[in-house]
Amino acid sequence: MSLYINGKLNGVKCNDCGHIRFPFTNYCNKCQSENVSSYLIGPKGQLMSYTISYTRPMMGKFKAPYAYGVSRFLVDEGKHVDVLGIINPKIPFEDIKIDDEIELIEDKLFVIFNMAGVEEK
Repeated sequence: MSLYINGKLNGVKCNDCGHIRFPFTNYCNKCQSENVSSYLIGPKGQLMSYTISYTRPMMGKFKAPYAYGVSRFLVDEGKHVDVLGIINPKIPFEDIKIDDEIELIEDKLFVIFNMAGVEEK
């Protein structure tokens, strides 16, 4: 299953209980129903938290130090989905701010966030 569809995250919505989550699975992790469908999330959200890692990532695509964070995406009826992702490595650390808007950058392997309105170095 693809991570992105048309620049949005490919999440899942349970057709029985309404639970929304990312990443996509073939069942609902809340009620265990298999009556689920694809649900597109984003591309804009809010950065809720972040950390800077100084260790080498498992996949080796990013060189330490790099930042990753949890972003919150508003979905149906005020519900939200929290998503873990890498913050664009071309963004200076001093420009990363909690509660700021983020935008998704489509990537084949990772969820990547770009801080809205911040220039890349």
